[in-house]
Amino acid sequence: EAKLDNVFDQMTSILPKIAQLETEKPGPTIGFSASLYRTFFTNTITALNNFTNIICNNGNHFNPTSGEFIAPLDGLYATSISISISIQRLVTLEMYLTIKKQPCMSCIHPNQCDECTVAELLKSSEERSCCTFVVVNMNAGEKLTVIY
Repeated sequence: EAKLDNVFDQMTSILPKIAQLETEKPGPTIGFSASLYRTFFTNTITALNNFTNIICNNGNHFNPTSGEFIAPLDGLYATSISISISIQRLVTLEMYLTIKKQPCMSCIHPNQCDECTVAELLKSSEERSCCTFVVVNMNAGEKLTVIY
């Protein structure tokens, strides 16, 4: 019976805290989803990937013109990228994409710096599709870009 009383006392102390959490205003919604349709990729290792089809841009922190996402707040950001080939004759192509975090204080050219790389994705000639997912710790003002 003492254990039951102890559990009851703990629940009684937790309930007001739960009620307070339920009334607090949630943080801002931040995120974007975009795609790019291409019939082929050229060897453009230093080119930014400007997405042409913006599916959503909650908070408007993704700049479609530059292809950059700018973190509005310090925190963790979930990122993912995928490649899918639907045209049979293009399946034999190898594709390499990277997600870069900038600015990097230890390099001059972030597109060629391993420390700036958040995620890498390589589609081999045998694969039709591939994807990667990574959580990135960002400070407000830092940028993410996709390079192919």
